[in-house]
Order: sequence, then C-alpha cells, then structure tokens
Amino acid sequence: EPIAEIVPQVEAEVEVEIVSAYDVPLDLELQLFIVRLCEEHHIDASVVMAMIDRESKFDADVIGDSGEAFGLMQVQPKWHRERMNKLGVTDLLDPYQNVMVGVDYLAEMLERDNGLEWALAAYNAGATGANKGYGATYANAVLTNSEILKEGMIEHVLQ
Repeated sequence: EPIAEIVPQVEAEVEVEIVSAYDVPLDLELQLFIVRLCEEHHIDASVVMAMIDRESKFDADVIGDSGEAFGLMQVQPKWHRERMNKLGVTDLLDPYQNVMVGVDYLAEMLERDNGLEWALAAYNAGATGANKGYGATYANAVLTNSEILKEGMIEHVLQ
C-alpha cells in the first residue's frame, strides 16, 4: 500500500507573522528590538535607522571621534555615563545596549518640545550647539534618509 494511505493526513496549524523590516545590514532580531524601543519612546524607527546609518554605517564595532564615540549610534561615555548607569548599560559595542542609550538620549531631546529637527541637531551637536544652529545639516540628512529607508522596507515571514 502507498504510505499516504497508511499515514493519516495531518494538517499542522502554523502561526505565521509578517513583519516589515528595513533593508539595512542589521539582523531582523536587532531591528525588531529597535522598533519596539522606538515605539516605547514614541519615536519613528526610520529616524533612528537613518541616524545609525549616518553615525556608523550600521557597523556595531566602529569607534569614532578619536576613540571617544562607540557603536551604532556613536555614543560618547563622557557625556552619557549617568544615562548608561540608569539603563544598566556596560558595553557600548553591544548593539542592543548602544541603541538603548542613543534612543533614550534622543527621547530626552524630543521631550524639550523643540521639534524633531532640533532634537536631531542636539543629538549631533548637543543642546547648546543645536540652539546655536549647529547640527542642522546632520538633521536634514537623517530626515531625508529616513524617508528613503521607509520606501525600501521589506516584509519577512516569521514562523
């Protein structure tokens, strides 16, 4: 007898989730972490992805600013030690910890209600720098890239 007649047909129910992700060189797990973190802080995740692109070109191991800035969002411990302690962050080259600090700082700048462009400029040049008009080029580049990243999103099927 054919095996198909002996073994009863079983239809397995498989739960499938479709998620949209950015077409960037970060693994899906990290991207979903970033999206959830951004949702908690009411920040558009595409803006953070564009910041990561601008800051590190998605290289979690990059060290910039003459050894002063670390990881995906180029966090500088000299300015963010207290924030790192508050968040329990010990390793800025760990992409998850790095993004926690960067998003927390951006959220703090957004809470000042000076608008997204100002908050991005402040992320780049500090609040005082943003008040003097520094960081505007950075802010504009991030906003432009965030729109491009939104257009290039791809869907992933999770089982």
